[in-house]
Amino acid sequence: MHEFQLEQVFQNLIGNAIRYRSNLPPRIQIAVERRGEEWLFSIQDNGLGIEPQFREQIFGIFKRLHTATRISRHGNGSCDLQEDY
Repeated sequence: MHEFQLEQVFQNLIGNAIRYRSNLPPRIQIAVERRGEEWLFSIQDNGLGIEPQFREQIFGIFKRLHTATRISRHGNGSCDLQEDY
């Protein structure tokens, strides 16, 4: 993932956490952990969330249709994002 793409992901997640919240003040927690050659980013907020029946519809677009050996590394620039519950 390119640096500007990561920046866009954070901007969208933080913006949505502020925009789609209850009457409570927004609370956003961001953490990062090094795992070997990779970084694991974790973002939590007290936003309204996503109803369980819509999770697959929203996050399904980020699933790979083929294994990594069958496809080249050219794509739409999306990364693996999923909301954990």
